[in-house]
Amino acid sequence: MSKLLSVLELCICVIYSWTWAQADNCRILKYKPVVQGYSLQGHVLKSFELKREIDCTARCFVEHNCMSFNTGLLDGSGTYLCELSDSDHEMHSEALKPKYGFTYHATENACIKNPCSPNALCQNGFTDEGYRCLSNRANSQALEATPQMSSIASTFTVVPVPDFINQTSLSLYVGQNKDIFCPVPARGNSSVFWMHQNSLVLPDGILIEGSLVLKITSANFNHSGNYTCVVENVNDQSDTVLLLTLHITYPDTCSRVRANISDVSGDYVIDPDGSQGKDPFGVYCNMTDKGGVGVTVVSHDSENRTHVNGCKQSGCYSRNISYLGASLSQLSDLTEASSYCEQFISYECHGAKLFKRDKSWWVSRDGVRMKYWGGATNKDGYCACGVAGNCARSDSGCNCDADDAVWREDSGFLTHKTHLPVSQLRFGDTDARKEEGYHILGKLICYGIT
Repeated sequence: MSKLLSVLELCICVIYSWTWAQADNCRILKYKPVVQGYSLQGHVLKSFELKREIDCTARCFVEHNCMSFNTGLLDGSGTYLCELSDSDHEMHSEALKPKYGFTYHATENACIKNPCSPNALCQNGFTDEGYRCLSNRANSQALEATPQMSSIASTFTVVPVPDFINQTSLSLYVGQNKDIFCPVPARGNSSVFWMHQNSLVLPDGILIEGSLVLKITSANFNHSGNYTCVVENVNDQSDTVLLLTLHITYPDTCSRVRANISDVSGDYVIDPDGSQGKDPFGVYCNMTDKGGVGVTVVSHDSENRTHVNGCKQSGCYSRNISYLGASLSQLSDLTEASSYCEQFISYECHGAKLFKRDKSWWVSRDGVRMKYWGGATNKDGYCACGVAGNCARSDSGCNCDADDAVWREDSGFLTHKTHLPVSQLRFGDTDARKEEGYHILGKLICYGIT
């Protein structure tokens, strides 16, 4: 049989091949911080020699009378001694004693309040109350039925192992979904345990499906850490068949969001230079523009059509551009992480020069004065009409440089991404009664993955 095991319910069940798969056999164990250099003595229920220390956690879980356990590396053997105890330091404080090289592991134990009658056995971690009471007869039957690791038998389907399964590290983006498969060997009478940071309690938002699949839904930073898939076989042998360190990061661009997380337009958080660099910041992701590649859109405070007048000297009108939620340095990282970036720029003029006699310019993100306009990348003194050869005057590179009493316009997209975003606009030659202009600067948009 198979069953969806939900860590959201903090309930990890072992499905046996007999009738133990009942609601009251669903066990919850919450572990307390370990105590180094100590062990609980005089209450050992069972002991094992194991290849890995973390396997003792699984042993305690399936031994229903286990309330705590000790682990210690055996000298020269490379194996660990695992001692399961039917008590803990709160029930027998005098039993917790120093022991070099050992570690004491305790659970949150509902049985310390003696909730059962004197003739009943209290087992920790069962039912909504956190414990269950077994009568003498039930106690005897429970002891007989309590499964040894060699008796746990589940039916597994061998799943083809994905390419990443042999890696020791995996990176996911915040909000990403992922299935991680445990490559269980093709043999019967095996039991599978998933662990996170040496605990059987997995983070919220992670489910175990059919024992073999760890389903991560909408990854977040609480999901980071080490995951282990442990297989116990019929001979009491413990094999860690998957050791995986999971890293969670923000995506670097909206194209990455589109490729790995969602195709829904909206607000997202990105981190173009990675988790070790500058802070992440919020952007709008347009998932339909540019063929649906995932476009990063960054707004600023100067997008409206803005009047320019009363300024004669070159560049005497100045407009600093402030981008919302991100610095120029952060946006520089965005352009580097994107294949393409662009920003629309427009100037409507009436008797006001643009580049003629160096009257106007724009400033790059690095503070460099730029003398080309949208549609004429890196061609100083030119606008789109100058490149196309259709300006108002044939001897001018821009319509506005006709410098006549006619409303004209130069506009286009700035596409040299190492110059973007625009940090400042500068205009002049608008001092006379009929000399004026209007500027428009569009949002910074970037797309594609470098």
